[in-house]
Amino acid sequence: MRNKVTISFFNCVLLAFMSLVFINTTEAQIQNESDDWPKHRKHSKEFIDDYKAELQRRALLYRRNSEFSARMPVTNPVGTCNVITCGSFNLEDTDPNDNGSDDLQTAVDGSSYSDDVVYDCWNDTGTVDWSEGQYISYSNEDANVDTPAIISPSPDGGGFAIFSFRNEAIEQDLTVLPNSNYTVCFEIAVIPRYSNSDGEFSEFEPNLQFGIGSGGIQLTDPLMYTHNDLNIHPASDFPTELSTDTSGPFQNPGGWTEIDPFWETVCITFQSDNTGSVNVFYRTGNPGRSVVLVDGLRLALEGYSNPPDLSINGNITMNGTATFCGPFNVDLDSYVVSSGPGGSVLTWSTNPDPLATADHITDTMVSTPGVYYVFYYNPVDNCASPTAALTLVITDLQLSVDTLVNADCPGDTNGSVTVTPSGGTAPYEYSIDGGNNYQSSATFNNLAEGDYTITVRDANNCTATVDFTIAADDNESPTASNPSPINVECIDDVPSPDITVVTDEADDQTANPTVAHVSDVSDGNTCPEVITRTYSVTDDCGNSITVEQTITVNDLTDPTFTVPADLTIECDQDETDLGLTGDVTDEADNCDTTLDATYSDSV
Repeated sequence: MRNKVTISFFNCVLLAFMSLVFINTTEAQIQNESDDWPKHRKHSKEFIDDYKAELQRRALLYRRNSEFSARMPVTNPVGTCNVITCGSFNLEDTDPNDNGSDDLQTAVDGSSYSDDVVYDCWNDTGTVDWSEGQYISYSNEDANVDTPAIISPSPDGGGFAIFSFRNEAIEQDLTVLPNSNYTVCFEIAVIPRYSNSDGEFSEFEPNLQFGIGSGGIQLTDPLMYTHNDLNIHPASDFPTELSTDTSGPFQNPGGWTEIDPFWETVCITFQSDNTGSVNVFYRTGNPGRSVVLVDGLRLALEGYSNPPDLSINGNITMNGTATFCGPFNVDLDSYVVSSGPGGSVLTWSTNPDPLATADHITDTMVSTPGVYYVFYYNPVDNCASPTAALTLVITDLQLSVDTLVNADCPGDTNGSVTVTPSGGTAPYEYSIDGGNNYQSSATFNNLAEGDYTITVRDANNCTATVDFTIAADDNESPTASNPSPINVECIDDVPSPDITVVTDEADDQTANPTVAHVSDVSDGNTCPEVITRTYSVTDDCGNSITVEQTITVNDLTDPTFTVPADLTIECDQDETDLGLTGDVTDEADNCDTTLDATYSDSV
């Protein structure tokens, strides 16, 4: 009985030992990636040699055109403040091949790839591969032959990291400002795995994790993401096999399969803790049954996405103009009303590119018109927010007379003027009384003859003036000739005033000037007596002249009478007795009716 028990116990121990050996042997057999895929060479050596010679030709062409390639890295664009200074996935940040194979391989399109690289600044676990486009899995050095496919680059451009085995990971610790807000963005994609033996679709079961390992405090976004948080596309969106065909679905005429990985950008906004260090990582799961692509890691300080706010005349803007009415000396900083993120310096420049440090302004007191750009600049990380533009100008406000209507006549108040502003900033106001009163209309009416000054005031309270004169359109006197003189013998023959004697009256504005009798003035003399008769000629505006007519009164005709007949009287008769001697009774004159005949005696 004891022997049977002993034998049975021995058999159990032996079975357990054999099971452990089998388990350990199995685990040992899958320690290497190549153990997971039996690779069967399907091409001859001659084919491989010719094919690689063709790839070298493509490589020369690719490098010749590399400056135009879509895979150009973007390090720190304006609007982000990427604090990652090392550890991108570009070629210069990698050490090709950590497994003793050739450094770089030529992809089917002439770009480069490498299996099992060492990334600068990243701590890696497993055998993470690198590519500018070539599909590679399981660190297959011969991916250009076995899986002839090109993966479209990420929006970030440059090369990218490839995880294809279980439990592969990279991580690094980043120095940050304690207790500050940051945003970390991952560019990531997941695609199927294809067989390294025949290029056929093999499996597509994503299993990965990425995010912030430590040093971060959650705000709203999760600190860690998995494949379940990604927009994983169905297998039908990918090729069913990878081949060198030059036509067909997913095929490039150059002889390879094109894979769109549907890159996705995932950003996490968080607050750094007080350690001043943040750990970021990517990691595949176990089992890893897909190919994970990683690119474009950015860790940016929050607050650099927007330019500073400017306040101009009470208006908040990112692009504005400040107008001065004359020479000025102003502090540019006085226009900024927002605050920048931690570690930033409010900076002004004459260059719209905030990273052109040679154009940064050190003295913000300026007196020169021009465009000045302001932004938040981080001198440590050489990053900046977008710019706001401030234009400083001295007003070009001017005022000119558009239309002017003179007064009709001196003393009239029916003149008017309309002025037109140019330059400056609307709305405009106008004053004709030296700025005491303003109106919105540019027209002034009811103006009399005279000199005026109009002032315009714009929205910036700048002013300009224009001088003008309102004249009377008719300020010239009419014309006329003196009437012909008149000669008469008797005063009673002097004709009454007659305006029609003025026959040639004329005026430049009035068609029929008014003729009027003004006066008759005698010189007081007799025989002759000269009378000056005055007429006025007046136009509609009251402009007037006088003309004179000379009337001469000179009685040149003697009076008439009949002399009494001669007679002889006695000595004793009175010779003075006109009744005896006879009287003159028929005296007459052409002018005088009050004649009185007188006589004289002579012996």
